[in-house]
Amino acid sequence: MRFILSLCVAFMVLPTWAGVERLQAFADQLRTFEADFVQETPRDESDILGVDIHTGHVALQRPGKLYWRYDKAPQGPQLLVVDGRALWAWDPDLEQVTVQPIEQVIKDIPLNWLLYQIPIASKFRIIDAGEADGLHWYNLRPKKDTYFESMDVGLDAANRLKAITLYQSNDRVERVRFEHVRVNQPVDASLFVFHIPEGADVVGELPR
Repeated sequence: MRFILSLCVAFMVLPTWAGVERLQAFADQLRTFEADFVQETPRDESDILGVDIHTGHVALQRPGKLYWRYDKAPQGPQLLVVDGRALWAWDPDLEQVTVQPIEQVIKDIPLNWLLYQIPIASKFRIIDAGEADGLHWYNLRPKKDTYFESMDVGLDAANRLKAITLYQSNDRVERVRFEHVRVNQPVDASLFVFHIPEGADVVGELPR
């Protein structure tokens, strides 16, 4: 509740441009990012107090490559890979791979502002939300319609990404905490090469 109240106050004041520049500075110096994560996802509307806990691993390499693996989730292990040309999603329960050209889905990837060297303000309206829970927070609201309304980004004192809160609606909020964060360290390039599992159904559109 204290965090929500601090955000409400932040929306009532003008952005602190020095703080916004700190967020851009974090993005500008980023080459690679790797971490473990814990994600809290609300259950369906009939269980408004229920939260599912997901854990996994994320890696990012500029330009345009992302690896997001769920190790523990209610649906079992799952994998998302952006290889620079397409987004690949593997659901082992369905034995199905979904693929889409990246230009069709880039706006729906919450970390798209980290995949390329771009001014964050060209894609998002940014508000410096101040300090809470040991992190400095920024609210990013997409300038183009997407499936989420806004996100809060939390940086620690060393200017490392440590948390993201994703607002899909007023009553659907996902929270991700990053642990064992490694910034600008070598990342295994094979993570960003998706291999279609044998026997899997492939749906969607392959990149040209």
